[in-house]
Amino acid sequence: MMKALVANAEPWNAFLLTDPRFGITIEELHADLAPELTASGLEFEIQFLPSGDTVFKAISSGNWAQKIEPSLITMKAAVSKKVTALKLATSTSLCAVDSNLNILRKEEDSAGSSGGWSQVAKGGSAVKRVQDPVVGAKSSFTVLGTKAKKDNEKRKSQEDAVDDWEKEVEGWGDA
Repeated sequence: MMKALVANAEPWNAFLLTDPRFGITIEELHADLAPELTASGLEFEIQFLPSGDTVFKAISSGNWAQKIEPSLITMKAAVSKKVTALKLATSTSLCAVDSNLNILRKEEDSAGSSGGWSQVAKGGSAVKRVQDPVVGAKSSFTVLGTKAKKDNEKRKSQEDAVDDWEKEVEGWGDA
């Protein structure tokens, strides 16, 4: 059943640039990626999404579903390399968008969906948790001094302590 869903999925028709550099313009993107985009023979429209990401959507012509997806897959490595080298965005992925620029599926979604619900139930990737300190456990850190100095201070405070503090307080008034 999973193979049938993947076979019916929308074909890749765009690149998604995640977290583009602040203040970047469409003209800059066209200029920086012109060699990679024109090499494919496809035309692209660049749009900024409300999420802040940028979409390079291939403009369809004729039997576009068969031509666009293989071309995008072929040119993805070059586009990703250029985007990373020029620090245009944090990542580049293939995606399928509709005419309203709604993202129907992303490359990461299809890669991670192969496990289905069992991956979610399993708990996904392990998250390292900080262990709670055990009450009364000794720390491995020494702060301001050595153990011998602390032992001397402890012994001194025990010697200064009186057995009956009430009698000691009564004697303060006489001094």
